[in-house]
Amino acid sequence: MPAVDRSPWRRFLAVALPVFRSEIRWKLWGGLALVIGCLLAMSGLNVFNNYVNRDFFTALEQKQSNRFALAAGIYLAVFVVSTAVVVLKQYTEERCGLLWRQWLTTYLLDKYLADRAYLRVDRQEDVDNPDQRLTEDVKTFTATTLSFGTILLNSALTMFAFLGVLWSITPWLVLTAVAYAVFGTLMTVLIGRRLVNLNYLQLKKEADLRYRLVQVRQQDELIALNRSEPSERGDVVRRLAAVVGNYLSIIKVNRNLGLFANGYNYVTQILPVLVVAPLYLRGEVPFGVMTQSAAAFGFVLSAFSVIVTEFQRVSSFAAVASRLSSLWEASVEGAAPALAAATPSADGRAIRHSFGGDVVQFVGLTLVTPRDGQELIRELTLQVPPSLRLLVTGPNGAGKSALFKAAAGVWWWGRGEVSVPESGKVMFLPHGAYAVPGTLRQQLLHGLPPECGDEAEIRRVLAEVKLDTALEQVGGLDVERDWIKVLSKGQLQRLGLARVLLAKPTFALLDGATTALDSFWVQTLYNVLRDTEIAYVTFGDHPDLVPYHDLTLELCGDGSWRVEREPTGTCPVRPAGSDDD
Repeated sequence: MPAVDRSPWRRFLAVALPVFRSEIRWKLWGGLALVIGCLLAMSGLNVFNNYVNRDFFTALEQKQSNRFALAAGIYLAVFVVSTAVVVLKQYTEERCGLLWRQWLTTYLLDKYLADRAYLRVDRQEDVDNPDQRLTEDVKTFTATTLSFGTILLNSALTMFAFLGVLWSITPWLVLTAVAYAVFGTLMTVLIGRRLVNLNYLQLKKEADLRYRLVQVRQQDELIALNRSEPSERGDVVRRLAAVVGNYLSIIKVNRNLGLFANGYNYVTQILPVLVVAPLYLRGEVPFGVMTQSAAAFGFVLSAFSVIVTEFQRVSSFAAVASRLSSLWEASVEGAAPALAAATPSADGRAIRHSFGGDVVQFVGLTLVTPRDGQELIRELTLQVPPSLRLLVTGPNGAGKSALFKAAAGVWWWGRGEVSVPESGKVMFLPHGAYAVPGTLRQQLLHGLPPECGDEAEIRRVLAEVKLDTALEQVGGLDVERDWIKVLSKGQLQRLGLARVLLAKPTFALLDGATTALDSFWVQTLYNVLRDTEIAYVTFGDHPDLVPYHDLTLELCGDGSWRVEREPTGTCPVRPAGSDDD
């Protein structure tokens, strides 16, 4: 992966700017232009209203009824127009945020799923819970970025608009506002500096708790069978305690911030009065200037004190931006290089994987464990042509699943070369049941070419794997169910084989694809598979598999291997690749 500039500002811009080069940029620019127009209108209306406020109270103090009525009417008219402008600005800002969120989520999702970046992300300890980052964090990032952008722009407009008003009354109001805002900002940063890290940890701990509860729901039957409810409860409660403990620290910091911020805001109400009162008492300004200065001072101080008033939101946003930029770097900026090239072996070489050709081929392939580098397979060189059906056996831990994953391009620890046919000609069937939301038809055709969707062909294949009865029981092909719960593991494995039969690839690689089935079903399914033109490589140790394969690759568990017509079970230790293969 190329080196990444990790300065917070550059990381923020890396996530925020691409939308302005995207296909929705003109819609977004149009919305932002309308928001800016509303902010300008709001600023102008506030300044105008400030002078109306002065005349209103001056007329009241001098008991000028006609002038008071006129000022009151203008006051009401400005309120009506201001309300409409504020609502339009908020509506447009929210629409822009929603548009940006949809684009950014889709863009990140495309990069996350491209080039198997999700595997790289999953193996990075600093990028936890990508699901939350793709949903909640994107939502917060887009909405808060626009919110802060409009707040900063509005503050700048307000500051420039009202500084002139304050200066026209007395320069001391401007100096007082600047000095007090600087004091408030420094104190707020000093008191709340821990919030950014605490909020980052809070997001992580909340996501960990939610993920653990999802695991409990997904493994409910296993928990019941193992009677492991106390253990599950203990683990969830520990995660909850971590959430509560970290949030308690946030509450304490917020308490201190609240004490200062409330005192800061209360003093704001009296400061302009203290500065202007001597002028009024000497008769140099009318009474309306007192209220005018208080209002204008509030606007200017609010503009100067954005950090004070928004620090808690800023700290939460900084945590979200950091989490999202980590996902961006892992899935977008690091997606170009092949993942294998980013995971070299101890001697600097890596597994080189390629798609193409008509055979499954391993050349000088050595696979090691990711943690301690223990050899699973040493210097395997083997070619599997379309006319051959190969059985890969060996004791647990010998590397059968590692070899299967290496063939699929998702095992990166080791060195050597792996070549398999292009994706349309090869299918990989893992031992774990794979189910997607939707109907049974969608489950069967997920990821397959459109031509595989012939109704008669689907029903014929389901009958071959003996799922036609189950089809009627669940209500047909177009009924939505939670298939992980509706179908047994054995039925799901038979459904997986049905997908292979529908796709008719040149090669099918099956890693323990019948582990949940007994001998009858193993023989039934492999009889069906053997009668097709599909070449297959099976990774498994079931004794009934042997007659359905031409050759057996025995993995011995110490790195050595041998190729025989039938498994011998002896697997003597010898240099891999010797002549007696």
